[in-house]
Amino acid sequence: PGLDIDAELASLDRIARHPDLHAPGVDAQVLAHHLFSGDRFLGNTAAYDDPRNSYLNDVLDRHLGIPISLTVVMMEIGRRVGVPIVGVGMPGHFLARDARDPEAYFDPFTGPDRIDERGCRDRFRASAGARSERSRRIARNKCTRTVDSLSPVIALTSLDVWPSKWLSMKISRCRSG
Repeated sequence: PGLDIDAELASLDRIARHPDLHAPGVDAQVLAHHLFSGDRFLGNTAAYDDPRNSYLNDVLDRHLGIPISLTVVMMEIGRRVGVPIVGVGMPGHFLARDARDPEAYFDPFTGPDRIDERGCRDRFRASAGARSERSRRIARNKCTRTVDSLSPVIALTSLDVWPSKWLSMKISRCRSG
């Protein structure tokens, strides 16, 4: 309640207006470096379970998030600057991929570096091997919070990337476990 969606969308627009993102040759690597190097957007390793990591408005304000929220930031800024990014869901983790290069993956939670297929497999093994019933419940709660927080923004932006059928499926999966 009281969330100014237009202001949050304007915040994304403001980030996307940075001159570095409009130079010749801007690609997913340049985008990732701009967003996730230095003290720009960071994975919140100190307080991963903080609910604010899941709310896009808080992520934009604090520059801290979890894998899915940071990937959404990358997708939205990429869309605004002509660098299409898609999300890649994994058990216990979420990655970004350059929509034009199926070999170019990024883990916004850990920084701007491009990772290859082996890096994706390593992240999968690390997250799948560490999952317990408790971690599955925590992940389900985070997923539900994230989907709930993103639903109004997605509905208002009328993104082709996020059709309502996909969103409904994700909500059902989150809530059913």
